[in-house]
Amino acid sequence: MAIADLARLTSGTHTQTDSVSRSNAIQKALRKVQGLSPIQDSVLIGNVPSIWPVLSKYANDDSGGGDQAIITVPPPEFIWDQRNFPGGEIRYFAHAVKFTSPNDHLVISAVFADNAHRLFIEERGPGGALIQSFTPVGGLADGLMVPQASQTDDTTSPFNWQKIRLWSSDDIIPESTNNYLVVSFEVMNYLTADTLNPAGLAYFIDIYHALET
Repeated sequence: MAIADLARLTSGTHTQTDSVSRSNAIQKALRKVQGLSPIQDSVLIGNVPSIWPVLSKYANDDSGGGDQAIITVPPPEFIWDQRNFPGGEIRYFAHAVKFTSPNDHLVISAVFADNAHRLFIEERGPGGALIQSFTPVGGLADGLMVPQASQTDDTTSPFNWQKIRLWSSDDIIPESTNNYLVVSFEVMNYLTADTLNPAGLAYFIDIYHALET
């Protein structure tokens, strides 16, 4: 089966964020891709502790058959909604792209978060209505979404912030090309007694669709 690339999504200022709910972040992402407002771009924070693992493409990347629209997408940036990181807080992020084909899609993702996160990949209508979810109920889980988990669960190396989470799936078939593929995240910064307690998110998502034969 022949496939073609739809998009490469990477974390950056185009990623939409919200401090209240994932639903709000999704609404902002849909408005962003539709050229509407209000929106809230994420803040680039850099590698705050200088020891976070970095998501990076190969120097001679030829993804998507060497399609420039794919390989020239900027690499993932570390993002948050601000430049300070209170322990125990949850932030929400979302990124949307419009379906252009009714055919089967393939999604490949790599995600970093400090400390824990949930990943959701869904089909949403233009106004944000949930059409279908391609990830498990409650999202793909990386660590406990409990502020005290750094003292009870995530206590030995490798810690959550040292892990890159991978996920891929085909059989992602939209109900309508009027809808959007929306990638969204719920990210928690654990409580800690350490002086430095940064939070951050970075992701790299490639999306392909089948060509009709």
